[in-house]
Amino acid sequence: PRSAPGDRLRVRVARVEARFARAEIEAVLEPGPARREAPCPYYGRCGGCSWLHLAEPAQASARIEIVREALRRIGGIGTLPEIKHIASPAALGYRSRARIAYERGRVGFRARASHEVVDVERCAVLDSATETELSRVRARPPRGSGELEIRGYGERIEIGERRFAVGPTAFFQANRPLWKRWQDAVVDACGRGERACELYCGVGFYTQPLAERFARVVAVERGPSARDARRNTSAEIVEAACEDWAPRELASLAPELVLLNPPRVGCHQLVLNAV
Repeated sequence: PRSAPGDRLRVRVARVEARFARAEIEAVLEPGPARREAPCPYYGRCGGCSWLHLAEPAQASARIEIVREALRRIGGIGTLPEIKHIASPAALGYRSRARIAYERGRVGFRARASHEVVDVERCAVLDSATETELSRVRARPPRGSGELEIRGYGERIEIGERRFAVGPTAFFQANRPLWKRWQDAVVDACGRGERACELYCGVGFYTQPLAERFARVVAVERGPSARDARRNTSAEIVEAACEDWAPRELASLAPELVLLNPPRVGCHQLVLNAV
């Protein structure tokens, strides 16, 4: 952790496993060309960010290699085309939501590899509206200890000409400057046609643009996000777990397109089998 490509380091091996070892940096003897001074006074203690010591091109290269390695090692795909990277127009000040921690009057983020709360007056990656929310919580810190989510947007979001209802427990991507670019890139890749199915549709971030390109769109989500999706799109919203719905209904729907946008745990195996 905290190393950079091209560094010459003195390290101490902290743990040895069967297939890898983990080390901690004792000194940077010669910094590599990708290393920079982190643009945050809390970096190193705060565990919120891991790559602020890397220049932006090095961060982009690392992200692409992580995707390539996952597709190779887990997906078994040996030959891949060039992976395109859509960069955020804002390297800092882009996050529209964050999960913060509080304890004994301190408000901020957990320390690296610790439950300790690092008191953060200003966060370099939060956008101005979310920074205002952080300041509001800091002005009257909650009692006791715990975590809470702050959001720099209300319960309605505008992206271009579209408006989206986003309930208090609904997931929404954090990088505000990339919202429109993500939407355009994914929907353009989907093309146009008669029938489309979106699994794990969330609040309908991609669903309404799909409904403008396909004659019939069926989108599946469960919980509060499904109710938001009904407000956000003209598509048919099915409130169900994808692993329950897809094995029964996907084949009979016979969509020309299936768009998958699963949570971090990934697609349920029953969903993959149905697709």
